[in-house]
Amino acid sequence: MSRQPSETGPRQRASVPPPDQPIATREVLTLQSIACGVAVVAVVAVPALFNPRGHDAFTVIKTGLLEGFGPVAALCAALASRSDSDRLRGEPVLLAGGAVAATLVLATAFGIAPTLSFFAPGARHEGTYLALSLVAIGFAVATLKRSQVEIVLDGIIIGSIGPSVFAVVQTIIQPADPTAFASLPRVGGTFGNPVLLGGYLAPVIPITAARALGALAVQRGPERGSLSRWSSVGYWIVLSVQLAALYVAKARGAWLATAIAAIVIAIGTMDGLATRRRFVALLAAGALVLAVVGGVILTHGGFGTLAMGPTLEVRALIWRQVARLIGARPGRLPLGYGPEMLRSVVGPFLSPDLARLEGAFAVPDRAHNDLLDTLVSTGLFGALALIALHVLLWTRLREQLSSPRSVWTMSQWTALGLLAGALAHFVEIQIGIATAASRLIWWCIVGMAVAATRDRSAAVSEAGVIHPSDRATAIAAAVALAALVFVFWQGQAGVSFAPGGIAVVSATGVIAATVGRRWRITGFRVVAGRLAAIVAIAGGMVAMLAFWNLRSADEVLAMGEWMSHQATACYLLLGMAAGAVACAVGSGGGTQEQPRVRVRVAAVMAIGVLGLAFGARPVRADILAHLGDEMQAAQRWTEAEAFYQRRVQLVPESDSAWSALGGAELELARRAALADRADRFTRVVSALAEARRRNPTDWFHCRNQASAERVWAAADPAGRAAHLAAADDFYRQATSLAPASARLWAEWGNVDAERGALHDAFGKLEHAAILGDEVDAGSVASAILRATGVDLGDPNGRARAVAELNREGCPTLARLYTTQPDVR
Repeated sequence: MSRQPSETGPRQRASVPPPDQPIATREVLTLQSIACGVAVVAVVAVPALFNPRGHDAFTVIKTGLLEGFGPVAALCAALASRSDSDRLRGEPVLLAGGAVAATLVLATAFGIAPTLSFFAPGARHEGTYLALSLVAIGFAVATLKRSQVEIVLDGIIIGSIGPSVFAVVQTIIQPADPTAFASLPRVGGTFGNPVLLGGYLAPVIPITAARALGALAVQRGPERGSLSRWSSVGYWIVLSVQLAALYVAKARGAWLATAIAAIVIAIGTMDGLATRRRFVALLAAGALVLAVVGGVILTHGGFGTLAMGPTLEVRALIWRQVARLIGARPGRLPLGYGPEMLRSVVGPFLSPDLARLEGAFAVPDRAHNDLLDTLVSTGLFGALALIALHVLLWTRLREQLSSPRSVWTMSQWTALGLLAGALAHFVEIQIGIATAASRLIWWCIVGMAVAATRDRSAAVSEAGVIHPSDRATAIAAAVALAALVFVFWQGQAGVSFAPGGIAVVSATGVIAATVGRRWRITGFRVVAGRLAAIVAIAGGMVAMLAFWNLRSADEVLAMGEWMSHQATACYLLLGMAAGAVACAVGSGGGTQEQPRVRVRVAAVMAIGVLGLAFGARPVRADILAHLGDEMQAAQRWTEAEAFYQRRVQLVPESDSAWSALGGAELELARRAALADRADRFTRVVSALAEARRRNPTDWFHCRNQASAERVWAAADPAGRAAHLAAADDFYRQATSLAPASARLWAEWGNVDAERGALHDAFGKLEHAAILGDEVDAGSVASAILRATGVDLGDPNGRARAVAELNREGCPTLARLYTTQPDVR
């Protein structure tokens, strides 16, 4: 009896840890904590990253990191779910998510180009591999505890600071110094496009707003011990920056989506509404969205323009073309063509108006409507699975708002923000483009909706204690700064940052420091811990970039591949940051399972390193592509060829990599000595043929093959006829894949003229003029007429040209010489 006070009293006074954190455990790596670390680093780093060293600067660097984290997230989700199978088995939201993943796999396997769909090595790099990685991250988040979900939420908010601050700084700097950034009418931040920036902010802003409102409400409620007043101030500061970025982006679709989210939050906070009435109100808000969007479309019966100008006209044209594609081939309706195949298969259905508005070779790679994109990519089965997931997600989050408003805790406020964010994302992607970053946020919402029902424990914090979430948010802030360091680093020798870089990094660091759910003390330990995290992670990024940097422009060929490892170093550093977050939030397991857990954790970490190195592969190739482009612009063709060859070795599945190599080889073949010319052209033909083999439905590859044969014909008089015949055949195949491309018909007519088939040439040029390319058609027609002795500078000669063109059955071409005096 004498020992009882020492066993109970002192231990109760020593600390009051959260219910999800056992008293006697020490912080170690677990599967759940690794999943948390991966999710936190992903939501922080992906939005902030872009790669000015790369060819596709704003996409590949984001998707590569997610693909690197995907296998780790999948393993964590699979292994962690085994220990919690009772709660996860039969979960409707996860079953729907699994159905989405299954349709992706089936659509890829039975698609027209499975390898291309899986890796998607094009400009966006958002194929099946990326989609499955996002699903894996969402499932991994579903296994987290509530305290870990809170850290992911703070990570989402911290991750939005860098892109938002950058957009605002762009707006301020660009008028004063137009050369500082690319001259754009609207800023795009770290996304390079205002529509993509708005699409990312649309689901993030409601989450931040709900957290800010919840922080104010909770300070007066039963959870007031878990939040500091400073944390609510931080949320409001971030929300202000996000709204400013959304405003300067001027993305109308994102504005509409955010307005709907605001309506949802306003309805959710109305006291006294029953659950059923709230649900009816939410349905009404959704119906309002559909009515507004549908009304805008219906009022453009001829697909013209109103307030939104040419942008809406282009999207309406694309919607009509994609709808024609879907309806024309019913056999592809069940499973579609495979992810990332729209650009390759929409050619026969393109309208000449699209070339008039967007350029001669403009081909959409997105439908600007997620439902149409899904029908093309994964068919009807994929669309039904995705719609079911959306509906189940909304229903699950709505169920968490059933309690009266007066007793809401932070959990209900978070659920409201997640519901508003999910609805905003759904609305925005029906009139915009879903990106890797916006999809990442949405899949995290899916996972958090499931995790909230698994773990309903309350989080309690003791004043004066540095909670693990404080350390995790400090690491998240450091990751945000490290990502921006990678973005703005452009030194050749020594440290050098792009214009505005220091301002963006500094402002992001200051604002990120205000975000912290449990930061209740401001002592030396907190400040020192945050500074240490920043120095270790952001400083480590600077050191690695400096190590793998070019020393001078003369070293490009020798050091180019070495510099490409900056991507690998960046990913490995972010992976280490994910491990640091995992250590900060982890908790020890039972002693019986500890050896088994250690083996699993070690295996997951090893796979994580391999996954990140593999994810860096396309980013390295993208850097080499950019270096090759720079050498090509400087007409250093040998160096360009070397970079493109190495790019092909890194990503042999990329048709664009083979096409670029063929282009460099063609320039070398033009300049080759007579003895080497045949061998050089053979290599050109081989590279371009490989590009077409990788993507047989892309008409642009046929066009490139035809162009190469034309150049070879000019360089090989003996084989001229054979090469022109081959070019004629390639143009025939290209126009069958893209019959509405006026430029193709004009180029094909030029080949007929070179072959001496003038009647066929005039027929093709007439068709090009009818499709809208009067400039190219008139230029080739004038060359033919001059070659046949017609003096277009003389009025009598122009009359003769008109008469001859009318005899050839080309009234559109003839009209050019009567209505446009500058056509000569």
